[in-house]
Parts: sequence; C-alpha cells; structure tokens
Amino acid sequence: MKNPKSRISKKCSDINARIQKIIKGYFGESIFEISKTGVRIIKDINFSVNNDIMQEVCRKNFGKRVLISDQASWTTAEIIEAYWDQNNIENIFKDTKNKHHFSVQPQFHWTDSNVRVHTFCCLMGLLLTSLLRKELADEGIKIENKNLWIHHQISVKFIF
Repeated sequence: MKNPKSRISKKCSDINARIQKIIKGYFGESIFEISKTGVRIIKDINFSVNNDIMQEVCRKNFGKRVLISDQASWTTAEIIEAYWDQNNIENIFKDTKNKHHFSVQPQFHWTDSNVRVHTFCCLMGLLLTSLLRKELADEGIKIENKNLWIHHQISVKFIF
C-alpha cells in the first residue's frame, strides 16, 4: 500500500473486494478485525485476529468426524478401529507404485496375456509380502512391506 509505484488499485471498493475475497469462508469475516486508513483512497490496512472468536469457531466446527457404517452388527469400537486401519490399505496401494518391488508399471509387455500375467505376478508378490508382514506382526515384529525386503533377505519358492 505504501509503494507509490504499486499497480494495485487503492480505491476503497477495489480494496474491500480483495479483502472479502481473501477472508470469505471458514468464518474469516468474524475472526479478522480489519481497519483501513483513508476514505476514497486506502493508504494503509491493519488487521488483528480475535482469538476468542477463533477458539470458539475451532471448538464448535473443526476436528469432528462422522463415521457412517452399514455394519449393524459391529460395536462402535470396531467401527472406529476399522476406520483408523484404512491407513494400512492405503499403504498397500502405495506399495503398488514402488518401482523397485511391487509396481505394476513399467511393464514391458504388449500382448494381453503377458500384461495379465505381469499384473498377476506383481499383485501376488504384494499379497504374499502382506501376508508375511501380518504373520510377523502377529509375532510382535512390526515392519512395513517396503522395508521387509530391504532388511531381510527373503526367498520365496513356488511349489506347483
């Protein structure tokens, strides 16, 4: 505002529109207290945060989750545990993008059957590693899939 060469319009209506664009939504208009110096041409803008209103808005509106489930036979604790365990599934999907171990891509196959076999082998490796990780977790050893191959030399034999 104080730079005379600034190309930002200093008209009151333009400044008010920019301020409203910045603070609109999420209770910004009630949290920020804005004062302007100047009537037709704005020379300076000051703002402060009303901490009491901000804390009340945060307490009332933020940090809440609603979990909806069709598992009528589950207890509330089981539904909450399943919700927090979704992170494990997300990590497994993240493992499918690990180019060093389980990634389906890049694939150097062009025929449909070879693409299917490649995808099957990648997902089978991911499944077997996840099962191994679960077995280790049941024994008290917590380790992620991606670290399983790094820290341990594991050989898997397929017997048909």
